[in-house]
Amino acid sequence: MQKLKNCDYYIGLDMGDASVGWAVTDTNYNILKFNGKALWGIRLFDSANTAASTRVFRSGRRRIDRTTWRLKMLQELFAEKIAKVDPGFFMRLEDSRLHLDDKRDKAVYNLFVDKNYTDKDFYQQYPTMYHLRYALATQAGPFDVRLLYLAVQHIAKHRGHFLFDNLDASKVNDFNAVFSEVENYVRDEMGIEDWSCQNIDELAKVLCDVNLGRTTKQKAMQSLLPAQTKQQKAIIQLFSGGKAKLAELFVDEELDECEKKSVSFQDDDLNEFEPVLTAALGERYEGLLRFKAIYDWSLLAKILHLDTSKKDEDEQHLLSECKVQVYEDHKRDLAVLKSMLKGKPLYNKIFRQDGDISYEKYAKGIKGRNQIDFCKDLKKQLEGIAEYKKIMQEITSIDDAKTEEERVLFRITNGFAFPKQTTKDNGIIPIQVHLAELKCILDNAEGYLPFLGETDNNGLSVREKIEQIVKFRIPYYVGPLAGTRMSREQGRYWVVRKNEKIYPWNFTEIVNLEESAEKFITNMTAKCTYLVGEDVLPKESLLYSEFMVRNAINNITVDGERLPVDVLEKIFKQLFLAKTSKVTKKTLERFFRQENISFQNIGGIDDKINASMKSYNDFRRIFGEDYIQLHRDEIENIIRWITLFCDEKKMLVTKIKNTYPQISDDEIKAIKKLKYKDWGRLSATLLNSSTIAYEDKAFGELVTIISALRHTNKNFMELLSSYCSYDFIGKIKEFNGSRQSSNGKLTYKDVEELYVSPSVKRSIWQTLTILEEIKKIMGCEPKRIFIEMARSKEESKRTDSRLKKLQDLYKKCREENIDFMPRKDEFNALKTQLSSKKEEDLRSDKLYLYYTQMGRCMYTGERIELASLYDNNLYDIDHIYPRSKTKDDSLSNRVLVKKQVNAAKTDTYPLDAAIRTKMHSFWKLLYDKGFIDERKYERLTRSTQLRDEELAGFISRQLVETRQSTKAVAAILKIAYQNSEVVYVKAGNVSDFRQQFKFVKCREVNDLHHAKDAYLNIVVGNCYHVKFTANPLNFITKNQDNRRYSLKPEIFYKFSIKRDGEIAWLGGEDGTMATVARTMHKNNILFTRQAVEGKGELFDQQPLKAKGGQLPLKAGLSIEKYGGYNSLTTAYFAVVKSEGKKGAVQLSIEAIPLVYAKQGEIAVQKYLTEVVQLCKPEIMLPQIKKYSLFKINGFPMHISGRTGNRMLFYGAGQLCLDEADVDYLKKALKYENDIAENELVIADKNSDDIQKQQAQKNLDYYNQKWRIGRKVNMHIYDMLLAKSGNNLYKNRPASQTTDLQEQREFFEKLSLANQIHVIGEVLKLFKCASASANLKLLDKGNACGVIKVSNNILKFKQCVLINQSPTGVFEQEVDLMKL
Repeated sequence: MQKLKNCDYYIGLDMGDASVGWAVTDTNYNILKFNGKALWGIRLFDSANTAASTRVFRSGRRRIDRTTWRLKMLQELFAEKIAKVDPGFFMRLEDSRLHLDDKRDKAVYNLFVDKNYTDKDFYQQYPTMYHLRYALATQAGPFDVRLLYLAVQHIAKHRGHFLFDNLDASKVNDFNAVFSEVENYVRDEMGIEDWSCQNIDELAKVLCDVNLGRTTKQKAMQSLLPAQTKQQKAIIQLFSGGKAKLAELFVDEELDECEKKSVSFQDDDLNEFEPVLTAALGERYEGLLRFKAIYDWSLLAKILHLDTSKKDEDEQHLLSECKVQVYEDHKRDLAVLKSMLKGKPLYNKIFRQDGDISYEKYAKGIKGRNQIDFCKDLKKQLEGIAEYKKIMQEITSIDDAKTEEERVLFRITNGFAFPKQTTKDNGIIPIQVHLAELKCILDNAEGYLPFLGETDNNGLSVREKIEQIVKFRIPYYVGPLAGTRMSREQGRYWVVRKNEKIYPWNFTEIVNLEESAEKFITNMTAKCTYLVGEDVLPKESLLYSEFMVRNAINNITVDGERLPVDVLEKIFKQLFLAKTSKVTKKTLERFFRQENISFQNIGGIDDKINASMKSYNDFRRIFGEDYIQLHRDEIENIIRWITLFCDEKKMLVTKIKNTYPQISDDEIKAIKKLKYKDWGRLSATLLNSSTIAYEDKAFGELVTIISALRHTNKNFMELLSSYCSYDFIGKIKEFNGSRQSSNGKLTYKDVEELYVSPSVKRSIWQTLTILEEIKKIMGCEPKRIFIEMARSKEESKRTDSRLKKLQDLYKKCREENIDFMPRKDEFNALKTQLSSKKEEDLRSDKLYLYYTQMGRCMYTGERIELASLYDNNLYDIDHIYPRSKTKDDSLSNRVLVKKQVNAAKTDTYPLDAAIRTKMHSFWKLLYDKGFIDERKYERLTRSTQLRDEELAGFISRQLVETRQSTKAVAAILKIAYQNSEVVYVKAGNVSDFRQQFKFVKCREVNDLHHAKDAYLNIVVGNCYHVKFTANPLNFITKNQDNRRYSLKPEIFYKFSIKRDGEIAWLGGEDGTMATVARTMHKNNILFTRQAVEGKGELFDQQPLKAKGGQLPLKAGLSIEKYGGYNSLTTAYFAVVKSEGKKGAVQLSIEAIPLVYAKQGEIAVQKYLTEVVQLCKPEIMLPQIKKYSLFKINGFPMHISGRTGNRMLFYGAGQLCLDEADVDYLKKALKYENDIAENELVIADKNSDDIQKQQAQKNLDYYNQKWRIGRKVNMHIYDMLLAKSGNNLYKNRPASQTTDLQEQREFFEKLSLANQIHVIGEVLKLFKCASASANLKLLDKGNACGVIKVSNNILKFKQCVLINQSPTGVFEQEVDLMKL
């Protein structure tokens, strides 16, 4: 391959979740060429998802497999005895799901086929399995051995949870133990010191009373628990199963913006919302689980009909007894309701019709119908009958019900009627409850089935084996006992075991638990954010805790100044090492007074410091302070094991005893009570090792990151900055460089170890493949690589509600507190105005600032007229820190002011002393009331100039990235390309450049903007890099004139940018701008899409009913009878030659499902023959990947899927338009909704003249400013119509050219907004993605333009497969017509 041999070249990268734009230029920003192709392009790919859904399915499969394993072992134990009584019993059980003609012994019944005892007799005697369990547990027998097996099997299948490892069945009613944990948490962690219960026994009685509804329970509990504050009431609401707001529960208004704002243990599945809640609550999620323990206890008490006054185990009920009672209650409710409604229309509605109120739907659980929903709907229906409505209103207690009718109506009203044995609440039953019942059953059975007492060679009886089978659980650190090759490669199989069959009773002999645990630790520990391949520390490790605390306290400022090191050390020792409670601002205020430190404002922290030395204090209580200092490594190891083994206390104890035998039993007992979970993001090597350390030659010692935090007042990010004298960032680069793969090449494993999301990993890997190809083309590494990563959806999403925040602030702010107001009605007027606003109105920063400033100019205090707010000649948004110095566009740095005042201010800072003196009291009031934050207040009131370090920091923020994903990319690029400089580029700087020089980007038109952004990353990134160097502080201090730098693009690019002979920018029209403009007007951009093989789930997991589906539920089962799975995942496509009608040769593209592809060539051949029904199929071209590029009849397309016998494609031709048209489309599509709203006002008969005039004025404004009108819309429509019929698009399958031509006049008559909407839909016809156009406004279909093509190749004039390299520079064509 010919190479360009030019080592002085740049690469620009624009990286997104599903795209990579790239560009290669010389040092003068000219796009380089190779083989006649310009070296810039875009690569699209599917965004990667997390493994959460895959993990759920895998866990489900394992759970089913292990249940099956337990039942097989049970069958082995019972097989001999049951075979003597009924040889076909187990075979019938296995065939029980099959139709009669598919069963092996053709028996009508599934369980019993005795002459005098069949299934019919069995179900009459035992309507449910709980009836059978209760009989076996309470009667001496004898019973048939098959009945014993069925009962034991039921317990083994539904054995409950293992959360209470050490709980004895007799302790299940011990409410005191559960409540004391909650009490301690509320006092210690939530800070409610006086929170206690007046009568614990009475509280327990209220919680487990089945005849009390939620509201009644809450009222009863309010007399037993503190209920003065919203927080205390929220706790009670949770206990009762009611809904509590998280913001009230944890006294944190920010939780109002959480995706899940409130929680109800009765209505919500906490497991489903765990990711959302843990992200929002952090450590506070543990508190939520503590409260849930109370609610779970109340459920368990109800299920077991606990009597809290009885403490003896023998006095409590068996689970089966309670479930039998549930059955009888349901039966009784049903009989009463039927007799009540007999002969009434409601009877048919409930019992005979298939509506939402249908009893059958509730009984079968269709559409998730639960007891509360059914009772609620039933109550509404019964209230339509006057006599029943009256009874339901009058009866407030079950004791008031004198008749069966009154009883059932009360139960329906309160949601108690028609209980079921099987509900989601069964999930809170612990295994100990089932084991207690199993013990009773086996105690009785031993009296009439002697084989239960028979022992094996090791002295184990059959009974003991049964008990072990039921209670045996594979520890999670052991993992799967039998793994596949793939699971081993992917780290999902790590058990160390002998090659013998495993049973619960030989598990510890066959499996090496310690070695398996060690492998699990190695496998599961995440990697450091900064150092490649280094394991992270536990979140509660002593080192990581100290790092978090010191990093937090080093940010504290008093009146704008950082604290000296000696004060920081006192804070650390006195407030964190000596105390366990959270450190708040009030705590710091008390400390400062105690230390005689004067202060007005404490900054740098929120209301409290979330970090703590919890683990240090835990172990100080166990071992004492001196022991921790002498045995720090030992404590760190124990913390690591606690974090890893969580609830596996036996393994933890074994580990501690084997490693540290000197630790006493009492100390181990105390350690067992500790609960640590979660991991940090940093490693011990990063924080405290000689590898990442600065050598202080003056004192002859090494300074690590943790010691620097101890002996300076700098925070972590300041220590990692490029201008920090310790050069930690240099040491990190050096370390990562040394970790490069031994063969000099990065593998996907290196990327996989990065601490970033799956979507970022995929983007990085695609980037690396592109870079490797460019390196081969160029013959050497680039001089510089410029990277910019788009923010993910999660990062860019604004979570706060501006409207709600303002409404809450105005609500709290009472009139009498607004002393500066000239009239009291002024404040009320603001509140009234605000009440009429919508959330979208507050998206306007001007309007939002107007309300945060109470309608006043921030520099004069004068009123701002709301009607003139958007007049740019009257009012401006000003940057407090000048925009020429920092690109801080946050609301904390912007204020709404009168234009004339802003013009006089210029770019000076601090603000004029006269403004500060005049406005200080107003600013203070806004700050105290929460209208402005601390940062804004400090910037407004500050009286000193910006320091050199601050200016350097402002510049540094334009040169470095704080986001972990971008850092990870840079780190791995530095490893892969050690001879290249990796330069960060801020998206904001590129955006400013585009706006300044009018380079328009419209995502709706095409994807070419990714490549153009990559090109601009080179231009803009290099200008910043050359001007400021890697050390901005040096730039500032070297020459004080440099303090006058400006980041405003109109000034920044006005003059030439040079340094040390390197020219980054030549000013003037004929300078660098001429090259950039010429390049940006070109569209000779390469386009590729990653071709992939289908992976993941084989089909839609939800099976279809009989006669539905494409794949049998199991081999040999008829889809017609049993249904099947649908939506088979395609692994790849293949060109297949087959014999058609009359022996004609047929050539077709066939989609090969993943389920068959995994089984090999024979299975694929069978699929083609039997399922697709091809005659003599022969695969001519195998494994064509999804998204491979085809050219069919001259039109390029990417194959994406199939539907029936047609192939689905995405277009692969990027639409190119004039820049003026692109600019118009960007504005028109942006304001489409606003235009539609104004047109609606004009058309609305109820609108008054003033409203109509304002709406017309708005439409005229859009026309005057951006030419948005019918005339230009017609031009755009005609232009797109012409494009659809030109050389590239005229052969596009499913072309809409004819329809668009026919409906042109129809389009012309549409309203302005509808015309714009249609244009937006027509643009989708040109998109290189899965998109269809909704042309209903043109009287056409709502899914037009989907590219579906016959899979018969011989129908085409041309059909070419084009294999592309990642960049698209290299291509290989395969003519499929000639195969």
